[in-house]
Amino acid sequence: MDLLSPAQLDAIIAEMTAAGLIDADADNTIKAYRNGIEYLSAWHSLRYGSPLETPTPMPVVLQYIVEHTRPPETAAPGSVLPETIDEALVQAGLKRARGIPAFATMRIRLTALTALHRLKRLPSPCQDPVVTRYLKRLAQEHALRGDLRGPIRPAVTLDALEAMLATCDDSLPGLRDRALLSFAWSAGGRKPGEISAVQVQDLERTARQSYLFRRPGERHLTLGAITLEGPTATALEAWLAKAAITEGPLFRRIRGSRKPRVTADELSAERINAIVKQRAAKAGLSNTVSTHSLRLGFVSHSVAQGSPVGEVVGKVDVKDLSRVIGAAVSAPALSVDAGNVGSPPLAPNTVSN
Repeated sequence: MDLLSPAQLDAIIAEMTAAGLIDADADNTIKAYRNGIEYLSAWHSLRYGSPLETPTPMPVVLQYIVEHTRPPETAAPGSVLPETIDEALVQAGLKRARGIPAFATMRIRLTALTALHRLKRLPSPCQDPVVTRYLKRLAQEHALRGDLRGPIRPAVTLDALEAMLATCDDSLPGLRDRALLSFAWSAGGRKPGEISAVQVQDLERTARQSYLFRRPGERHLTLGAITLEGPTATALEAWLAKAAITEGPLFRRIRGSRKPRVTADELSAERINAIVKQRAAKAGLSNTVSTHSLRLGFVSHSVAQGSPVGEVVGKVDVKDLSRVIGAAVSAPALSVDAGNVGSPPLAPNTVSN
């Protein structure tokens, strides 16, 4: 078995980071990509007797998928990972145990392979229509069996949010994170990718000391703008003033520790989720908190306050609201030490048509 050396893996990850394919601060993503490339290289060496090549043939990707998703009792002949290879991967420390991995683990390795192809400016076999259709069908099958269900995320209720905001000081990172957390929650529990894509131009300052957030895209125009006021508007105003931002990405990366400076680069979705986790940890909250927890907390709070369903729909913007509300209501609320809470309550916001 030909294994990539730690130096080779470090070089690949460094190139991906330099090329902007991985956020340098996204430790979990870096680890997942590194492990994925290492695993696929070892599997290919054992399966085909040669190093993993790029571009990787599409049939090789399909072979990897079927061998890592189909239990032996249901798999077709020739689509089962040989026991000798399975055991060799375990002995090499690339698998915890024999058998098929979690569906998400299989997918992240494909994501790493796609990044490797993008690094070399090659089309990824993982995006071949045959592969994408097959993955979609597999995802549906796993979803029906409940295999895709992840850990239960707690809901970041209002007091939990205030505890997270209390960890943000008046430094550049502190002002940015306070504005980010306030915006993410008050704007309807926005997803990391949505937060990353927000531009300063999407915010309109109004005469009554508040902001109108207009979500881009024709699909959102009929839903109206979301009014952000109170502490949320104050947090946004403080961040924009300190960072001297007038256009472009709203939430940006900050470089340097002694003399921090705001860059022109938007925060990636991975980095935004990492910030939420870091602030939750500083506030003494559960380590399972994520941006989805903000979404659940917002919906849970709205439902508890008796907000009209139409207003919640206008903010959250989901296809299956009943599913989101059901998850929010059933999500465990976070326990917060009252001594950690140091920010004023966020004022309820409205949807303006």
